[in-house]
Amino acid sequence: WRGQMTIPRELGLKTFPEGIRLVQTPIQGLNTLRGKPARSLKTRSFEIRGDIEFTAEGETGWKLTAKDGSYTSVGYDATKEQVFVDRTHSGLVAFSDRFPARTSAPLPRRKGRLTFDILVDRNSIEVFADQGRVALTNLIFPEAAPVSFDFYSTAGATSLPITISPLKSIWSGK
Repeated sequence: WRGQMTIPRELGLKTFPEGIRLVQTPIQGLNTLRGKPARSLKTRSFEIRGDIEFTAEGETGWKLTAKDGSYTSVGYDATKEQVFVDRTHSGLVAFSDRFPARTSAPLPRRKGRLTFDILVDRNSIEVFADQGRVALTNLIFPEAAPVSFDFYSTAGATSLPITISPLKSIWSGK
């Protein structure tokens, strides 16, 4: 649970080649908070949707970087077959020796595309990968607002175009 539950989720069952699996996805009502896609990060609450096509073992992902150089990484490690969130360099991490961590969840590698839906709301990051087969939630404490979202790969992977959309507040007047 990582100390909070920020985005309401729908639970469901989907059939995959290896069988029926429990999946988690953000509720459909979140669509009413999504603003028009933007080319840059200008808010602290936003959604990023993207796909990765990978062809070899290694790590592939995105770095969400702030002005001060701190960053949080989200991606897929094809060697370990894991989706991950790495907050070891995410800003304020020194308040506990257990806080700077890389969390991960198993996801067997398949050929083709891996979809990501990444929701950031100030101090939380939620990742839904491969149609909700994996969901990860983490607290982050960046000292500055994020300014870029950059793709990286040690696996010969390709990032397909991403969509960045601001998320409006549910609180009136915010």
